[in-house]
Amino acid sequence: MRRLSLFSHRPLLFHRHLLISLLSAATASLATGALGATLRVPEQYSTIQAAIDQAASGDEVVVAAGSYSGPGNRDIDFLGKAIVVRAEDAAGAGATVIECGGSESEPHRGVLFVNGEANDSVLRGFTIRGGVVRGEWPDGDGGGIFLDGASPLIEECVIRDNSADFGAGISCTNGASPRIRRCDILNNDALESGGGSYNWYLSSPLITHCVFRGNHAGFGAGLYLREEIEVHNCIIEENVADYYGGGIRCADFSAPHLSNCTIRDNSAYLGGGVYASSFGDPTIDNSIIWGNGPEEIYNYAGNCRFSYSDIRGGWSGEGNIDADPHFVSYRGFAALPGPGSPCIDSGDPDVTDQLYDDLPAWPEFYPDGPRCDMGAYGGGDNGGWLAR
Repeated sequence: MRRLSLFSHRPLLFHRHLLISLLSAATASLATGALGATLRVPEQYSTIQAAIDQAASGDEVVVAAGSYSGPGNRDIDFLGKAIVVRAEDAAGAGATVIECGGSESEPHRGVLFVNGEANDSVLRGFTIRGGVVRGEWPDGDGGGIFLDGASPLIEECVIRDNSADFGAGISCTNGASPRIRRCDILNNDALESGGGSYNWYLSSPLITHCVFRGNHAGFGAGLYLREEIEVHNCIIEENVADYYGGGIRCADFSAPHLSNCTIRDNSAYLGGGVYASSFGDPTIDNSIIWGNGPEEIYNYAGNCRFSYSDIRGGWSGEGNIDADPHFVSYRGFAALPGPGSPCIDSGDPDVTDQLYDDLPAWPEFYPDGPRCDMGAYGGGDNGGWLAR
């Protein structure tokens, strides 16, 4: 079995555009570094919050590997500042952990964005775990991360083992529209709705290249969606809802758009994979909905629109199929359509995979052309998985 180069079989123009993008990003990074100061935890500041308190817009708070707990290292507030707070260790989020230490008698979260932060406020590279919050909004929302009217960038984080009434992993309310990318949202428990993520009232996050696994809630164990939310290239698996929407619940009057997602092995009383409430209007394309129970999709007076998707049991819509996707785990990629999968080169013919043949590094006998694949590893932005 050969190991294919990332750039094998790529046109020269692709290499040129990629090089230009990388150089532009590097130049921007250097420029940002030249403008702002670097504040180090714990070398210069004993806690993460102490560093944020002293930071000015454009600064960077760099946190050394280790486990951070107690006052100043939980309920962390960005205070509306356009700063980057990142883990220093390149080993990944597992090396730098925010231990919330919350309980029902002493509630604590991981991080708060409640002062109008925009995408130039960045949280990167942490594990956030052990948050517990209870009560009416806002007290019971967002065990791991709580966003109220803020739209930061959250990337390369692991948000796990948190608990809340709403949004145990992440809660977005009041027009919060963050970008959430390359995060793992795992084993969070919501007493009411949104085990992995809860999105409510004018909140429209963009969620890409994330894994929602093992979360639990009454409704919407993986994600509880409202408004016009975009979810792309995500894996939503093994989540359990007591009532509606094991993988996803699309709330009343919601209009989320999911593309190139894999929704598998979730369970609920109704709508193991997707539950669409009254007047819910989800659009799902180039995706795989397979192995959910008791049914893949429960459409309660909603208008679920699927196209170019593999749905067990079938569903009306252009390009939809009903065929075993032959999932395999291969070189770190889970829920990957395996050799002979009907999901390869079967997505929307007007969409081209950003990377093909070499993402993931297929066996040499694996045919994969430029046409969009169904599922999380296909589509025009499938190269984002390489950064994980």
